[in-house]
Amino acid sequence: GELGARTVARAEDATGVFPRGADLVLECAGVGETVAQAPHLAGRGGRVVIVGVLARGQMVPIEPFDLLVREVDLRMAFVNPFTQTRALALLASGAVKAAPLVTREVGREELPAILAGTPGPTEVKV
Repeated sequence: GELGARTVARAEDATGVFPRGADLVLECAGVGETVAQAPHLAGRGGRVVIVGVLARGQMVPIEPFDLLVREVDLRMAFVNPFTQTRALALLASGAVKAAPLVTREVGREELPAILAGTPGPTEVKV
């Protein structure tokens, strides 16, 4: 696609796009429900990377036996704070096209409510 990869915003859309499961699943929301769903979206031998940050002490159900028999690689990734400058440079240069990911723009006054709420079913990035 436009982004160099096929992407879906909702888990229920994933089976239509990836009937055998995805090769790579990136969980970036940091929401317990999506962290628990991520391994189920990976195909046999796929990789799941949890990038989103959950609250300290929050637990999510994961079935190790399922990961074992399907050989799904589950990893956690801590975003390096020194990557921000490079990421912004890639966006500014146009090398990375982020516009297709933006589903809604809001004003600064709406930000606290957006951060406290749950994303809508069709929202990718606000």
